[in-house]
Amino acid sequence: MPKHRLESFSDGVFAIVITLLILNVHLDRDQELTLQSLASLGPEMLAFALTFVIVGVYWVSHHSMMHMIKAVDRRLLWLNLLLLLLAVVFVPFPAYLLGRHLWNPLAAAIYGLNLMTVNALGTLLWFYASSRPGLVSEGVSPRAIRFIGEAGTLWFGLVVFSAKNRAFSSEN
Repeated sequence: MPKHRLESFSDGVFAIVITLLILNVHLDRDQELTLQSLASLGPEMLAFALTFVIVGVYWVSHHSMMHMIKAVDRRLLWLNLLLLLLAVVFVPFPAYLLGRHLWNPLAAAIYGLNLMTVNALGTLLWFYASSRPGLVSEGVSPRAIRFIGEAGTLWFGLVVFSAKNRAFSSEN
């Protein structure tokens, strides 16, 4: 099965997610437009900019992964849709929470957990694709396949470690 439909649909989902992020940045309708009211949007703008870059990194990573995959099977289509894209579509909600409650440990934990989930599911998608004969392009070396999987797993571990330490340090 050709991969161009998976790539096109995924690109569309990433584009919509990035677009939705800006909807979290707004003044209330009854709020007067002043420099002070605009400055109050700082946390929302910070969450928007940070999340825009992070979703962009996920999109570039997804694009790079698809560059190394020459074909997809039905299971890979479903894994991409139900796992990875489902987690990506959820990103604007934790970004909203973070923007509204920048210093709240729960908002930070939900945000980090969502990003960790996206990364873990992207790694799972790669593990699946690289373990199936005929899905990964012939030019991709076994060493590169291993490195990509290990890098995703390492990042996942670092995020879990950081989130755990942040959660426990905020309790003290």
